[in-house]
Amino acid sequence: MTFQHPEWIYVAVPLLLLAVALRFWRRHYWGHPLVAQLRTEIGRPNPILRLPTILEGAAVIFLLIGLLGPVYPFVLNRIERGGLQIMIVLDLSQSMEKPLGKGTRMDAVKVSTTEFIKRRPGDAIGLAVFSNNSYLVSPATFDHDSLLSYLKLVNVQTLVNEGYTAIGEGLATAQSFFAFSRERGQRAKGQVIVL
Repeated sequence: MTFQHPEWIYVAVPLLLLAVALRFWRRHYWGHPLVAQLRTEIGRPNPILRLPTILEGAAVIFLLIGLLGPVYPFVLNRIERGGLQIMIVLDLSQSMEKPLGKGTRMDAVKVSTTEFIKRRPGDAIGLAVFSNNSYLVSPATFDHDSLLSYLKLVNVQTLVNEGYTAIGEGLATAQSFFAFSRERGQRAKGQVIVL
């Protein structure tokens, strides 16, 4: 663990010492000969009475740690890759339920798409689906495991009450994503739509 703002230690420690000194300096004790006798008769004070002081000290320590800005260094690493940006546009219309071999067209598309994603480790791949309308399921990402989990979730029932094939909508969604990523300055060797 490292700290983003270690310079706060130079301000916080003197302030902390000053606060402790003021706390003890402000305490007033009454000197009386009966104090020793009362102390033996009453006994030690209940430890719970010190709980507010302990909590106050813990709060100050946690505040100091928060000001220092603790971070784990590996979180700050950026992924820099120069592959393609690929957007897979998947048809979820009713025609994908038709049988093809041992399964349906959707099953065949999912198998081939999974193989395609696994063979492209250096490319950012995204997923858009369409039927009557088109939706972006996942933007182009290098996290292919999450993309494959999204691919497993989508099926013909994902877009309820839709059943037509609006290919243009799917292509427009992919093109809009590419335009957005160019505006944000994301660099890629090329941008490809797989239908």
